[in-house]
Amino acid sequence: MLAASFGCDAVGIDLTPEYVDVARTLSEWVGLTERTRFEVADATRLPFEDATFHAAVTQHVGMNIADKTRLYSEAARVLQPGCMFGIYDVLQGGNGQIRYPVPWARDPSISFPISAEAMRQHLTGAGFNILNWRNCTAAGIQFIDQTLAKLRTKTPSLGLHLLLGDDFLDLLENLGANLREGRAMLAEIITVKRP
Repeated sequence: MLAASFGCDAVGIDLTPEYVDVARTLSEWVGLTERTRFEVADATRLPFEDATFHAAVTQHVGMNIADKTRLYSEAARVLQPGCMFGIYDVLQGGNGQIRYPVPWARDPSISFPISAEAMRQHLTGAGFNILNWRNCTAAGIQFIDQTLAKLRTKTPSLGLHLLLGDDFLDLLENLGANLREGRAMLAEIITVKRP
């Protein structure tokens, strides 16, 4: 999407080889293999030189990574000074622990969302200034409600349900309940790496 929208070269990583394979295939289908590269890699040990990139983005990543210090320090390490880092993630809300299963974890053993305050501390500690912070919880609830209404009438041939399994609707419903109850929140965060 980034390569198509902005005409940039994009490098994507994921820890799961099958996701990387799918990303490569989809990129080929839409004619973007010249602008994209996908690698199996650990976000806490990136296989790139310092100051390699002009921008970085994570989307629904942090809640599955326990070591936030390494995650955000690695993002800072591979970014050039003055460049932006955008994050869209699920954070821990203030009204109790998240109830499972949810789309990113069936139980708490692989789920590590942190509070908004802890996120701010990790990002500033890694060398980022926060430019914009938007609570996207209300929009997320609306998206989940619309998606559930569509999926209850007809399941499309392609979609996240192929990755998440037969209980996809239950996972989405649980996420919606967690967001409504304030157990989780969605945040869009735009930062810049300090010089």
